[in-house]
Parts: sequence; C-alpha cells; structure tokens
Amino acid sequence: MKLPLAFTAVAIAGTLAAQTPATPATGGTPRAQVGERGGVRSDFFVQRLTRELSLTPDQQTKVRQIFADTRRSAEALSPKMGEQHAALRAAIKANNDAEIDRIIHDNCGMIADFHALHAKAMARVYQLLTPTQKTKFDQMDMRWFGPMHRTATTAGE
Repeated sequence: MKLPLAFTAVAIAGTLAAQTPATPATGGTPRAQVGERGGVRSDFFVQRLTRELSLTPDQQTKVRQIFADTRRSAEALSPKMGEQHAALRAAIKANNDAEIDRIIHDNCGMIADFHALHAKAMARVYQLLTPTQKTKFDQMDMRWFGPMHRTATTAGE
C-alpha cells in the first residue's frame, strides 16, 4: 500500500511542478510566461486544425478566442496549484502521510477541473465545424480529446 502511494505522490508532485511555472530570473511574472507558452501552444493547435480541417478565417478567429478563454480560466487555477505543490513538498519532507493523502485528494479535483476545461473547449470548437469538418475531426488523433483518450480508444477496441 505504501509503495503505490509513494509513486502517486511523486507523480502528482511532478504534475504540480510541471504546471506551476517558476518565477523567471528576469523579473517577469509567472502568469506572463504561462500566457506566452499557452499562446504559442494554442497557435500550434489552430494551425493544425486549419491544416487538417480547412478552417475558414472566421473559424480560426473563434477557435483562437476559445483557446484564449480556456487559457485564462486555467491560469486562474495556477495560484492554488502552486500552493498545493509547496504543501505537498513540505508534507513529503515531513513524512506526513495524512497530509500527503489530503493534498493528493484535493489535487485530483483540480486536475479534473483542468481536464474539464480542455474538454469543454474542444466541445465549443466542435460546434463551430461544418458536417464535413466534424467527420474529419472525428478521424483525428484521439489526443485531441484530452488525457482520457487511452480509456476511450481502449474501450472501443
């Protein structure tokens, strides 16, 4: 029982660390970095969708707005993630099993919130598509549907 919990704690700690940007040495804010990174990532996705689905300029604008709105919502969760990351590090160093369990359970809800943001954004994008584009989208790599894609593809096999 302790071994899987330890692996879970390390995995969640890694997830928290990856999602919590470090304060840059240049004096900029972490939030600006997240926004810049998110902007580059969303541009990549818009370009890919445009290439694979032949999005119109109007659709591209709307998809960019959906991604920007989603990024802002995700950024609002970042301060809490930072707090949880610091608390988890402290609990690990203190060998406090009860606190580790509490933090991990709290974090699961926040990770679910991130996944829900992604899924809702993709649902909004899907609604913008023409029937032909929806057919092409349905045939795209399942990673577009978020972190649970393995479950969906495995269940369908």
